[in-house]
Amino acid sequence: MTFATSMSRPDEVAHCSVRELSQRLAARDLSAVELTRHYLRRIDEYNPEFNAFITVDPEYALAQAREADRVLAAKDEHHPLTGIPVALKDSIPTAGLRTTAGSRILGDWVPPTDPPVVRRLRSCCAVVIGKANLHEFAYGGTSENEHFGPVRNPWDPRRVAGGSSGGSAAAVAAGLAAAAVGTDAAGSVRLPACQCGIVGFKPSYGRIQTAGLIPLGWSLDHVGALTRTVWDAELLVDAMSGRRRPRPDHRVDGVRIGLPSRFAFEGVDPGIAKLVRNAVATLTSLGVTIEEVDVPELDLSAATVYTIIAVEATAYHSRWWPERSEDYGADVRRKLAAAARLSADDYVQAHRARTQILEALAAALEEVDAIVTPTAPLTPQLVGQQEVDFAGRRLPATGGGVFSRLTAPFNLSGGPAISVPCGLTAEGMPAGLQIASAPGRDELVLRLAAAYENHAPSQPSDRRRATEATDE
Repeated sequence: MTFATSMSRPDEVAHCSVRELSQRLAARDLSAVELTRHYLRRIDEYNPEFNAFITVDPEYALAQAREADRVLAAKDEHHPLTGIPVALKDSIPTAGLRTTAGSRILGDWVPPTDPPVVRRLRSCCAVVIGKANLHEFAYGGTSENEHFGPVRNPWDPRRVAGGSSGGSAAAVAAGLAAAAVGTDAAGSVRLPACQCGIVGFKPSYGRIQTAGLIPLGWSLDHVGALTRTVWDAELLVDAMSGRRRPRPDHRVDGVRIGLPSRFAFEGVDPGIAKLVRNAVATLTSLGVTIEEVDVPELDLSAATVYTIIAVEATAYHSRWWPERSEDYGADVRRKLAAAARLSADDYVQAHRARTQILEALAAALEEVDAIVTPTAPLTPQLVGQQEVDFAGRRLPATGGGVFSRLTAPFNLSGGPAISVPCGLTAEGMPAGLQIASAPGRDELVLRLAAAYENHAPSQPSDRRRATEATDE
């Protein structure tokens, strides 16, 4: 069943925003147990096709839901996430619930304690509905997992869902969770969000603690939110960071945005480029000023990110590599073998390149307030496809920096970046607009994204509009 076909059976509960569900729970129109059971039934029905989850324990989820109902009944005030079913990427440990990182290495591990980010979610009485599938150890961009099977895109199950947080994105897009948490070292929240037609927000580096998580690259890893709306993403990130702030207004008149056209549109699918340019036009209609910027150093970003990741991943995996090399999937095994050949000099040179990129980005962001690009240059490839056409060349579909070319710079900078759905291509696949800024300017990025979301002509995360678009 394709996403378009499944739309013929609309589910107004499963495809509500977190904000709408929170209001219904507060009004006692719906209980947390009822809501959790609703999602569990959908997981039973749809997860065999999309493979968004590795581990789901109904009793584990329902016990949290019963506690949330007690809080909702006993308190006049509660957190908006109380009773909301949230999926967690399976590289985020959970006390009492299996955490595999998508690997045979940790196939039976049940963590004894929660890391800080999970403790914060539990303190809000959110319901951990299950552990989402991912690229093994987050080391890849397709979420094709040799051990647990590939995550399939809800818009077209023949295609990948993106990665490495593919299961988190597919769970939200398919209505199997109200929201999800992922991690992002080179685009691994924003890319699957884009490719599954939802919002993906990576806040500034360090805003959410990564302590206790299974890392890909320590100096690049961010925790991020995958949701149906920008408001939901901000809510989830605030909860995970321990902050609660008033929702900002969405006025953006006078904001200056930089568009690095050469970098942003090189090799980009023409349909995606057109949708992104239309999105930029929508922002200008709201009073945003668009300026051309040229940051040639951004071309170094993908190679720099992947060198840093390779060396830092080698350090983490030294506890198992090479003694247990055969327990890794083939693609991650190849990456770790290649990474083991890198030297300290390679790592130092990558950080020198990172400094160049940061200085160039900082200079550009003194002239403009934010930078916009497409999120992904191409629509997601077919499951099993090894190469893609990019700018007239055949390049690896994963690990070659094709899909993360536009997202990686903002892991290096540590600045906030968000992907917002900006329409459907002629193939009926979602495209994403990426908005990014300097570290600490999270509120600005969210304000721009919310303004665009509120004024965009259509959104693929709106199931009725998606159905209309794919039926045309």
